[in-house]
Amino acid sequence: MNGILFLDKPLKRSTASCGREIGRALGKIKIGHAGTLDPMASGLVILMLGCATKLSGYLAGLEKEYSGKIYLGITTTTGDAEGEKISEQAVEITSERVYSIAKELVGERAQKPHPFSAVKQRGIRLYKLARQGKPVESTPRNITVWSFEITGIDLPEISFIARVSKGTYLRVLAEDFGELAGCGAHLSGLRRTRIGRFNIDDALSLEKLLALAESNEIESALMTPGD
Repeated sequence: MNGILFLDKPLKRSTASCGREIGRALGKIKIGHAGTLDPMASGLVILMLGCATKLSGYLAGLEKEYSGKIYLGITTTTGDAEGEKISEQAVEITSERVYSIAKELVGERAQKPHPFSAVKQRGIRLYKLARQGKPVESTPRNITVWSFEITGIDLPEISFIARVSKGTYLRVLAEDFGELAGCGAHLSGLRRTRIGRFNIDDALSLEKLLALAESNEIESALMTPGD
């Protein structure tokens, strides 16, 4: 069985665990994914079955779109809502300043992966080292933020839609936003809505894909490598 599945990954599940569960339901078939989503994020994940895993390098590099929320005034150890609180400050910011900061985030930049990320340091995931209190080293990566649109302001939380390049950490952008706002911030919600031309509307829930796998109807949801 060779092809591509589009998963709407649920919250509180790792991308890898979802892939393994679907793979087991299909009979331990070779399965991979193009682009990881953190457990606190939901949304579009591209799963590759069989020889379609050879497309990983092409699919992983596609532009990505996210909708999310940033909580101003509180910083956390992980840069998102799952971490422990580090600091808390009063939020005093105008709507005009919110929109101007969003414009400042657009463009090319060097971004350091967050210490609590899945990037490896000498073969070990950074988040594992960070949780053990060990020094974490990360090399800055060149990323591009093509757009960062504010879609709602309900202080201390703001909503956004961002179009970014491969390797962009939205939790780092949230922290950058808080630094520019002068009050700190963390990423309080995230959903991936698009990868290249593939949209979240193309995706099926984990439960639906598992049901199709168990009933031998998975091919109805499969995009062939040729397509």
